[in-house]
Amino acid sequence: MSTAIQKREDFLAERQSYLGASDLAAILGVDPYKTALDLYNEKLGLVPAFEGNNQTERGTKLENVAAQEYMEQTGRKVHRRSTRLIHPKHGFIQGHIDRRVVGDKRIVEFKCPSRGMFHKMKREGLPMSQVVQMQTYLWLDRSDVGDFGIFCADAWELLPFEVEAQPELFEQIEHAAVVFWTEHILKQVPPEPTVLDGPAIEFNKIAGEVIYRDDPDFIEAAQLFREAK
Repeated sequence: MSTAIQKREDFLAERQSYLGASDLAAILGVDPYKTALDLYNEKLGLVPAFEGNNQTERGTKLENVAAQEYMEQTGRKVHRRSTRLIHPKHGFIQGHIDRRVVGDKRIVEFKCPSRGMFHKMKREGLPMSQVVQMQTYLWLDRSDVGDFGIFCADAWELLPFEVEAQPELFEQIEHAAVVFWTEHILKQVPPEPTVLDGPAIEFNKIAGEVIYRDDPDFIEAAQLFREAK
């Protein structure tokens, strides 16, 4: 077995020992791809660990490009910070910061979604799952503000989102994480597999760009779509 494979397996095994910032959205019911029960099964090793797909591979390969675009667009210089942040009281709540603005305590995370998802975020704003992730980073790092740089290689466009720290929001995130870990993970009691009507807590929307079109081609296409539907 190669060293690279061993390191990957060690990483996946280690992920089962704590809740990362990207895990918390599932607990709160705002992760579109994972439920609290899915997360429970992952942490207890009841299902194979997610090892990535072509979407995550694209994000990994394009991250440096996104960082370069962010620096050119904002005038800020970023540097890589493979820093692990650990909650001072609840050590099972952790986060890994990838980059920070040089000379400023500003966290920067990059996402490289598909073209369709990029335009959805441009219209509708930052997904709540990413708001949870950044709020966790900001609290653990004691920072006041962080950025997401959403980069679409197909359109060669970077969409920046600024997220300000909301300590009262993190208190709710923290409470949900503690209950999930102590009442479900440690006691090995699975959460109920329910479908939520909405998120467990309320979030401030990080707005996107509203696009209005009234040109003849768009109106005709919309009418044809309604007729087809």
